[in-house]
Order: sequence, then structure tokens, then C-alpha cells
Amino acid sequence: MSIRAWGLVWALAPMAAVWTAPASVADRITLRDGTVVLGQVLAPNERGKLVVMVRRDWARRHVPKRLSAWEEVSRREVERARAERLRRLEAWRRDRGRDGEETDPLLRRLDTAIERLRSDPAESVLLIVALDPREVVKLERQPPEVARLLRLGWRAGFEDVETMTPDELRPALEGRNLPVRGEAAVAVDDLLPLAPEPEARWRLRRAASELLADRSGWFVRYGDTILADTAEGAARLDPGALLGGLGQLRSLVRELTGESTTPDPLPARLQALAERGRVGAVVTRLEIGPDLASVTVTAEMWVHLGPGPEGWRAAGQRSATVQTDQVAANAGAALEADPRVRSAFQVVENLGLGQITPEIKQRALSVGAATQQALSRVREQAHADLEALAVDLER
Repeated sequence: MSIRAWGLVWALAPMAAVWTAPASVADRITLRDGTVVLGQVLAPNERGKLVVMVRRDWARRHVPKRLSAWEEVSRREVERARAERLRRLEAWRRDRGRDGEETDPLLRRLDTAIERLRSDPAESVLLIVALDPREVVKLERQPPEVARLLRLGWRAGFEDVETMTPDELRPALEGRNLPVRGEAAVAVDDLLPLAPEPEARWRLRRAASELLADRSGWFVRYGDTILADTAEGAARLDPGALLGGLGQLRSLVRELTGESTTPDPLPARLQALAERGRVGAVVTRLEIGPDLASVTVTAEMWVHLGPGPEGWRAAGQRSATVQTDQVAANAGAALEADPRVRSAFQVVENLGLGQITPEIKQRALSVGAATQQALSRVREQAHADLEALAVDLER
């Protein structure tokens, strides 16, 4: 099971679990026969066993007999997970290859990952170990900030890091420019053996990988119109915001932006993606608040979990709101120089919809500048989310 699936849950009854002064950065589990296991506790599993991450090399030196039993249990699960991953990668490769784009970099990465899975696997750095709680007589856990140091030490490959104190490990990590300060999670999934995962989660991670690889699944939404989220399509957010800010008649906005009164076009767009073997999409939309006081940009991720258009499901979103009165006074200067924006202002005046006063123009430009800022924030957050979800094709 993936480490993300376990979560940092500390419900460890019935054994006594106590916080300790961190003599070392590892959690310390003392067993009934006197064996001491150093690692990091995750959570009880569905059978009530205590789940611990243990570094394989540490176990080989300190508890070799137990390591043999742990590896045998792990081997059976890893074989099942490898077969499952290979089947899924091959299906992904077939789907991805429907377009015949053999120069697609993701296709090459999939080919390499498939070949690697078919060969002999390398040993993982860490193991997931399930201990019978009846064997545990004492559990000494370290606080989260110390547990984070241990994960960084595992990532850095320090020998016997489990026995290092926080004061010893911190400067060693800083010497390698690792992020010792802060609370950001330290992922170690790539140091663990492959584990089976539910199909829905696999599809989510596959979708994230596809969305990072190319922009074919990215869209910008304007009312009833869906545009490809290319540089050209996304750029229309700014003029679209300006037109909304100028309070144009709805019919005029539809005419200028290409919107229509036809049924929602999103299902057809998503289904077209599915027919090309894609399982992920990101749809970005813009909302202007009452009295032009704010702009909200939302990016929503969609994942294809089943057959047909109804198989698409929303899988989360990121939103950012910028108040128009908080943007810098000159923030709209670049927009004002944009030929498309000048054309939008000119259209309004030529159609006799009123003179655009300097005040109206400034408010409209502020809406456009707020849109740019909100869009930038959302895209940064969305990319970070996708990178965290994406399938690691290097293992």
C-alpha cells in the first residue's frame, strides 16, 4: 500500500505509545523477545497490526532473521503489484499510441518503464513491516518534526541514520542543502516497494501524468464555450474579463467571445479526449464578482473512471480570488497596450454603448490585471498538485 494511503495516523492501541525525548530520530519499537526495531510508525492496518517503515540495510545488519520473514511477505505483495502495474502501463501505452504520435516523449517513458518492470527489480530502500501488537511491549515515537528529519536522512542515504540524534542529523542535511526547516511533507514513496493500488487512484495518477506531459487536456471555459487552453486561448481571459467589467449586454459578450446558447459543450470535449485514449482534463473558468470587486479563477481536474461521457468525474479543484482594488495602479498598463484590448474598447464605443471614461477604463483594466494574477496563482497550485500525484515512471 502506498504511504499516502496509510496517512500519519497514531491510533496505536492496545500497546502503550509515548512521545520520547528524541535520543535518535527513529521511532523505537521494543518486542517481547527483546528485539528493538528502529524505523517510523505509520498506522495499524486493517488487521490491527502495527505498520512500520524500516530501512532494508538497517534490518539486514541488526535483525537479519526478521528481515528474511519480512522480505518473504513483501515479495508476494510486490509480485502482485508489479503484475498489476505492468498491465496498467501496457494499457496506457496502447491508449496513448492511438494518435500515432511516436515522437511523444511520454510514449518513450512508458516504453522504458515497461521494459524495466519486465526485468529483474532492484531492491527497495525501505520496507513496510506489519508487527503483531501482541509482540510489542514498548513503543517510543518521535514528534512530527523529528520524523521529518528521518525521512530526509533516508532520502539522503545516510548510513545508520536511525541512530543519529536530531542535533547530529540537522547539520548533515543542511550540508547537502536539504530543506531541514519547514513543515512540508517529505515523500518517500519511491524508496518503498511497489504496492497494489485501487483502480480509481491509478486513473487519477495517470491523468496527472498526462496533463503534465502535454496541454491537450487543458481547457478554458467562457460560459457555454470551451476553448483549448493554449497560449492563445488562455489569453482571451483578459479581454473576456474586460468585456465583463465594462458591463456589456450579454448578447454582445456572446458575439465577441464566441459563446452560444447551445447545451453544455464540456461532455463532448471530454469524450473526445477519451476517444484519443486520454483520461485527464483541467477546465479553467473565470468569475467576476459583484460590482467588479473581485475576480475568481478556478481550475477543476476531471478524470475518466468509466465508459462513455458519464464516466468522467470531477476530482478536485484549485481557486484563487483577487480583489480588484488590491492590484497595483499600473498593473493594467500591459493590458491597455494589448491590441485586442484596445479593439474591445473601440467596439464598445462604435456600437454606441456609451463612452468609456478614464474611470471605467481603469476599473476594466483592474479586472484584467486581477484575472492575470488569479490565473497565475491557480496554475502554480494546480501544477504542484499534478506533480505530487503523477506516476513515477522511473521505478
